[in-house]
Amino acid sequence: RTQTEARAELGLTRDATLIGVPGTLRPMKGHPFFFDAVAPLLHQRDETRVAVTGQGTSDFSYRLKEQILGLDIQDRISFLGWVEDMPAFYRACDLVCIPSRAEPFGRTAIEAFAVGTPVVASAVGGLREIIKDGETGLFVPYGAEEGLACAINRLLDTRDLRQEMGQNARQTAKEKYHEQIYKTRISTLMRKEFT
Repeated sequence: RTQTEARAELGLTRDATLIGVPGTLRPMKGHPFFFDAVAPLLHQRDETRVAVTGQGTSDFSYRLKEQILGLDIQDRISFLGWVEDMPAFYRACDLVCIPSRAEPFGRTAIEAFAVGTPVVASAVGGLREIIKDGETGLFVPYGAEEGLACAINRLLDTRDLRQEMGQNARQTAKEKYHEQIYKTRISTLMRKEFT
């Protein structure tokens, strides 16, 4: 489906530049870091919006909403809650941000790759094995607010770079994470283990 169709399905504005933040709402996922970093950017870029998926405890959700009120960006943030059709979410976004302070594997990066959406992420855990900095996405150190804002701005300002990284990301998903390739790898490991 097109980006416009995906946005319509999720009730998101058609004309905005959209940054997506997938994942559950919990401290490890880095939402406070993201909001602090993106607030100045949102004040400068009238067309930019943020869509956040996932659910969390009422206490943490409340703290996040208080934070965005304090940053005066509440009219730019959409909390979508549980999203059944995550491929539509990734397709709706111009880029995806994964600001986690820890990420054992990084499935959300692979999901974004599969639909050709580039990723800006914290350089932590499994994300460092999945994303090729400068090829399929951009890395920043966790907590580096200015670095995160600069990386997001760089992709938003350079459509050609977004498209190139998106194509590279989709190719990476196809070559490394497609179901059949994964099954083949597991079968190979099992054969080695039992022969």
